[in-house]
Parts: sequence; structure tokens; C-alpha cells
Amino acid sequence: VEVAALCIEQSEQTFKVSLRSRTVVDVTALAHSISQSGGGHIRAAGATVHLPIHTGIEMIKEKLLAAFSQ
Repeated sequence: VEVAALCIEQSEQTFKVSLRSRTVVDVTALAHSISQSGGGHIRAAGATVHLPIHTGIEMIKEKLLAAFSQ
């Protein structure tokens, strides 16, 4: 496992995501691309996302796939 993401729904339109990476993916960049509130460290980051959780999870998956293809 290279990247782990934990999503916790706060309301119908907001959830928090916590991201962890082992070696390849800079999850700080990923967190910031997901939300302006995103940030942290290269291997540990998080963000508050103002979208329904199912929409946000799909967006995160797309961004992760793009990160691995670079």
C-alpha cells in the first residue's frame, strides 16, 4: 500500500480526508489540490472538502491515479 485515505463525513456537503503516503506520492500536493484548506507534510496531510462524500471520493481516486501515472 503506497497511499491511504480516510474520509470522515461531517455533514451532507462536507467531509474531512486524512492522507498518508509511504514513498512516492506527495500527499501535501494532493491535499492542496483537493481543497484550499489542504496541507500538511509530504507523507501525511489532510483537508476539509466541501462536497458530498461520494463525489469527493471519486475526485480523490482520479487525482491519485494521476499522481501514480506521473
